Amino acid sequence: TTGPVFTSIAFANEASDGYINNSEKALTSDLVGNPVTSGASATSYVVIANSGTCSSASGYSATKPKLDDFAMSGDGSWKVCVKLEDTAGNITYGSSAAVVKDTVAPTLASGFTWGGPAWDAYLNATERITSTAILSVAVASESSTYKYLLVTSSASCASATFSSSSLPAANSSDITVDGDYKGCVQMTDLAGNVSVASTTSNVNVDTAAPTATMTLASRCTNWKPRSCLRQL
Repeated sequence: TTGPVFTSIAFANEASDGYINNSEKALTSDLVGNPVTSGASATSYVVIANSGTCSSASGYSATKPKLDDFAMSGDGSWKVCVKLEDTAGNITYGSSAAVVKDTVAPTLASGFTWGGPAWDAYLNATERITSTAILSVAVASESSTYKYLLVTSSASCASATFSSSSLPAANSSDITVDGDYKGCVQMTDLAGNVSVASTTSNVNVDTAAPTATMTLASRCTNWKPRSCLRQL
């Protein structure tokens, strides 16, 4: 006889993008939605490593697994096995695609150093009006997207608000007054883990030209007043 038919099962909620990140790993949302099947009178589930075989897995439960399922004990690729059974006892197995559990945020691996007009760690008035980038691109330890910002040297990159994916230029609006600035980069990996890093040195913005003052020494110092008048 023909057993139940399994068509598909999709990840749901925070796992709908195929990832579980560090901020999602403890959530109790359903990991998957309802399976697309026919002919089944009972449905049960279990989470196993993506390399495993559903027909040899144990621990099936009628309850859908959650994002915090204990079987996903570490980072890696996992899948949800579905066991279908009809009233005659025929059994069919199916599975989801892989979901990647990744709880480690990216780190800055290389790049993100001063360049362009700021190669010497200074920006003068002439350089300040140019639109040339003053930082090299950041390279993270894993595939990531980036956002950049300049803040004063005393500010914290961790509490900064990032909005631009473009490298800061010499004429960046982030620079509001002369002084020392540092670069900040926000890195977000494919799973959505976020980390922030800063440049290892500052750039000094100095747009004020130097001024000179002159003090003339009097030839009359220690002279008698009338002699001094004659000299002047």
